[in-house]
Amino acid sequence: MSIRPKPKLVVLAVIVAVVLLGLASGAYFLWQKYSSPIPASIRPEITFPIFYPSNASVKVNRSTIEYDKSGQVLSFSGNTLTGSHTKLIFSEEPTPDPFNDITGYYSALLNDMNEYDDFSTINGTVYLTTPKNLNGNQSAVMNTEGNLMFIRADGDLATNTWETIFNGLNIVVK
Repeated sequence: MSIRPKPKLVVLAVIVAVVLLGLASGAYFLWQKYSSPIPASIRPEITFPIFYPSNASVKVNRSTIEYDKSGQVLSFSGNTLTGSHTKLIFSEEPTPDPFNDITGYYSALLNDMNEYDDFSTINGTVYLTTPKNLNGNQSAVMNTEGNLMFIRADGDLATNTWETIFNGLNIVVK
């Protein structure tokens, strides 16, 4: 003779499991929402979306996160976690009005920065450049979601490394 669980106990167990799963999901969502890597002291000052590396390709030095309120520029540094652990300097600001108002303005900037390649990411198009003022070092530029981002590398990175970095960016302040 087999022992069969009572139907009421099975229903109760399912309800308890669903409620616990819902509570766990809600707690995880809140933790993700309020655990921004951007310091709470500067978050209220920022008026544009901020992209932040969230994958295993970049280790950000959180002590370098700074916000220049007058210039509206957020900056921080980190290192790639693959290859030669190249130092990266991130700089983000609101997309300047001329980029939206003047046809060709953004293209002219990229041309002045010696654009040599571009690729698409989940966040938008990225342009690789070698600006003269960086003595041949690479810089990547992305203008999307009202954010103009520059990432400078202290060494040469392969295009697929740049793609991994940019595909690993998430908006952490909106």
